[in-house]
Amino acid sequence: MLAHELKPSKEIQATILEIQNKLAKKQKRKPLLISKRGQALLEKAKGTLKQGDLKVTLKAYKRIPNKDKKHALVIAFKQELDSRIKENVKQGIKLGRKLYSQGKIEQALAVWNDLRELDPDNEYLISHIERAQRVIEKLDKLKKQESTISPPSQSNGKN
Repeated sequence: MLAHELKPSKEIQATILEIQNKLAKKQKRKPLLISKRGQALLEKAKGTLKQGDLKVTLKAYKRIPNKDKKHALVIAFKQELDSRIKENVKQGIKLGRKLYSQGKIEQALAVWNDLRELDPDNEYLISHIERAQRVIEKLDKLKKQESTISPPSQSNGKN
């Protein structure tokens, strides 16, 4: 019996339905629009991405206003950019490892430091950079020690 009393009347149900319809219409009328500045920056970013310049593309994306970053076009673009950055970093780490294994430590470090601008929080990349820096420091210490040690004097066998 109490459950019957809690059930809204037909008038209240009609009012609730009317309010729900009005809300739905208002939500449909307010599509998320991208600002002119956001659109211009997005177009610039798309152009630099086509050219393959990921650093400039990332900078352009970061300049897009935060409110525009909620727009579906910007979200889709960011996903594409992230994918390209991930692949570029993966290939760059591989190249750096090849250089490193060939003893070209400074060249490998240069490649990895360049990648760090694209993916500064990549722990795998950071570990490679730190290891290369330690090796270079040790090599520098050895070179300094080598230059301070005089070569042994040569004797011609006559005493």
